[in-house]
Amino acid sequence: MNQQGKLIIFSAPSGSGKTTIVKRLLQTFPQFEFSISATSRQPRGQERDGVDYFFLSDEEFAKKVLDGSMLEATSFREWFYGTALDQLDPDKINIGVFNITGVECILDDPRLDVV
Repeated sequence: MNQQGKLIIFSAPSGSGKTTIVKRLLQTFPQFEFSISATSRQPRGQERDGVDYFFLSDEEFAKKVLDGSMLEATSFREWFYGTALDQLDPDKINIGVFNITGVECILDDPRLDVV
């Protein structure tokens, strides 16, 4: 199977500064690309579709999981979260913010070179 690219994982408790660190890395290193996650929850505050998350209905999210296009998917509270495989740029070093369930899925995926 072809490798989809390199992935740096950030995983820590909510509010610990993961997104702040990722934004700083993206400003500093042009070879990095942010992997935008998908969620079934509604946008909060200033969040924008396709920038902060891809906001999907429960049905749209489930379809992506069932057709195998999600790299990882999990639920948290009453919402679904995950990352579509097509969000990884094979020519860049991808950075993503993941919960522990997502990390476990990704670590076992042979398509990735994970840090």
